[in-house]
Amino acid sequence: MVLNRTHREDIPEQIAAISQIHEENGNTHLSYELLSEALLLFPDSDALRYQKALLADALGQWDVTESELKTLLEKDPENPQYLNALGYTLLVRTQRIDEAMIYIESAYEKADSDPAIIDSLGWGFFLKGELEQSSYYLKKAWSILPDAEIAAHYGESLWKQRHYKEALEIWKTALEASPDTPLLLDTIKRLSPSLLEESQQDTPS
Repeated sequence: MVLNRTHREDIPEQIAAISQIHEENGNTHLSYELLSEALLLFPDSDALRYQKALLADALGQWDVTESELKTLLEKDPENPQYLNALGYTLLVRTQRIDEAMIYIESAYEKADSDPAIIDSLGWGFFLKGELEQSSYYLKKAWSILPDAEIAAHYGESLWKQRHYKEALEIWKTALEASPDTPLLLDTIKRLSPSLLEESQQDTPS
């Protein structure tokens, strides 16, 4: 086995890479089991714990995600990545929006040019019904990183404010670059399903 020929301090990195391969091959449960077992041997590996936290969310085990991220934050309470991941998980998986925003705003104070954090902040304002604030931050995130998930959020905020044309333009741009992103597709299906029909007609067979 490859791990038997690896220096102990390098093993977590090897495990993280193997876990990533399992995940890319669609073996999410196998990846999760590997990370869980590895953390029994390497409980101080923050990288493995963070990877497990994100994977738990993908598997719908949000209580595990919250628990693992809080463990990481006990060790590194100023880490903007951990703060944002916990805040966003609470934002989209629970009704604890005010608590979520405390984590996200703290992350933003520490890394105000990180598009993932800015996106979380914008989406939090959307869920609170503060739409102008929402689109301000989501536009900022989109301008830094024109990513499909940011497009889903930014477009929905614009749509809610009846800026339909702008929303459709954002979604069209994102669809061309990333036609298979679940969040983007789900958002468009809910709000403007005809856009998906148009984009499928435009795609050469």
